[in-house]
Amino acid sequence: MADNGVENNSGSQNVDKQIEQKVAAQSAEQLKQEMNRLEDRVKEAKKDIIVDMQENRNFQHKFDGDKDDIGTARGRANSITEFIKKMFVAAKIAPEKVPAAEKPVQTDPKAPVLTPESTKLLKKLGEKIIIENITDQTAPYFYDLLKSITNGEVKTTEDLLRAVQKAAPLREISPGMFEKLQNASVDYAVNNFNTPEKEAKQKFGVPDVEQNQGYNEQNERRAVEDRSADQSFDENWQHYFSGYFSEGDEKNLVHALYTPTSFVKYYEGVQQWVKDNNKNKNINLDEKEVSKKASEEMEARITLLFGKLYTRLDHEKPAEYFQSIEQEDIMKGIIPVKHELKRRLQKLGSKVDEYLKEQKDQGKEVPIFFQRFEQDTETVAIDVGEKGKQNLKPRVRYNTRMGSKTASGSHFTHYLDQVIDHYIEARKYTHNSRAVFLHPADPQKGFYGQMALFAAETSTLDFDQMMLLPDNDVFQSAFGLYNKMIEEGFAKHDWRHPSASMFTPKMNQHTTQIEERVIKQLKAMYEDMSEERLSAALT
Repeated sequence: MADNGVENNSGSQNVDKQIEQKVAAQSAEQLKQEMNRLEDRVKEAKKDIIVDMQENRNFQHKFDGDKDDIGTARGRANSITEFIKKMFVAAKIAPEKVPAAEKPVQTDPKAPVLTPESTKLLKKLGEKIIIENITDQTAPYFYDLLKSITNGEVKTTEDLLRAVQKAAPLREISPGMFEKLQNASVDYAVNNFNTPEKEAKQKFGVPDVEQNQGYNEQNERRAVEDRSADQSFDENWQHYFSGYFSEGDEKNLVHALYTPTSFVKYYEGVQQWVKDNNKNKNINLDEKEVSKKASEEMEARITLLFGKLYTRLDHEKPAEYFQSIEQEDIMKGIIPVKHELKRRLQKLGSKVDEYLKEQKDQGKEVPIFFQRFEQDTETVAIDVGEKGKQNLKPRVRYNTRMGSKTASGSHFTHYLDQVIDHYIEARKYTHNSRAVFLHPADPQKGFYGQMALFAAETSTLDFDQMMLLPDNDVFQSAFGLYNKMIEEGFAKHDWRHPSASMFTPKMNQHTTQIEERVIKQLKAMYEDMSEERLSAALT
């Protein structure tokens, strides 16, 4: 449950004496050095908090260890909390100790560096935010805000808005505290940057009284709908999904398909994952590039979710045809799981757009979605007449255009649904292409009759779409490696027959020896990709 930032009356009466004493013992330069030392700890703490929010829907992450032991996660988090409190206290009782980027005008050069704007702003924030209510969970998100202020980056209302947006996760972790931060920012923008109150409220997402009442009713309705959907999810997880998917991210991803709230929050988590992943590689992406990569990652994760169903099908019954295995156990088998997932994805559609509009109307930032390609159709006349006779028939032609393009929430979910359909057809083709060689020949049609029937079921469109599916580069690499290794096996025997063990799985294993060699090569080529994802591309 998120903290609501309720004031502690007894604590708010007095400034923490220990914090006050520590401020008195430090200079502005020492506080600045401490701020720089904490940067890596802040990143680590945020990462722990975000992971807990995504995997366990827990907005109050508990850090392990002793708060007085800097060698533990809790000790490091506590050091951040203490520093944030010291900064607010310094702005209130010792403004000359607030570290700043610019030297003051007409002062002794030996005096502590001071930027009046940063001190006034910190003091205003400290008046609204009860310092005793700052916790290990909220402190890391004040760090970037305070750093922007003390670096002299806040000189206009727009600058202040950008700084406050760095603390946006507080909206989930501590709604009450984030509301205080918004109100303090509005007051400061009005009184110090001469911004009209209505405009300032709109910028910082603070609604008027009448608007606020409407938003509260809207949010309450949304909360009721979300609770009902969560109950359905819990029941369906036990009934359908727990036998196919694991706890953790897979469970969270399935849950994300049940409400627009959870879908958008999961997507925002993927955006943060993209940012962190690229920062670790020293790659800086702008927001548009982050959204593009997050959309691609979301597409890949949802596709892999369905892929897990069919990888299991490939492993357990490789000699049976796709259709017959898929339709086994109509109560808890693959078909009901697939239908429930697709039904939830289709229901999201316009609901995501409604949710995003609500968030935007309330002054909150909303994410952007991208799709990798778009597809449209045209009807063309095809001559199907015999030689010398014209017989034009209308035929539908599918046109696919590559290139990332922004998409609304409903278009993005519809796009995902299309990708899943093509992915399932691709898995059907690859499964049956193996099964046709392992399955006994039909006594009526014979082996080649089966082949003809199998080929007729797969459309040209599905073949084209295989190269557009997520991880298609891995699929193509696996295909090339597989062919190369088959050729090597035949070459060893003068191209007359393959090695005896090449297509034979080892005991208690699903993959053949040649597939194991391909997986080994793929691991070397795609070091950051999970073995499960590589196996899905191979099958």
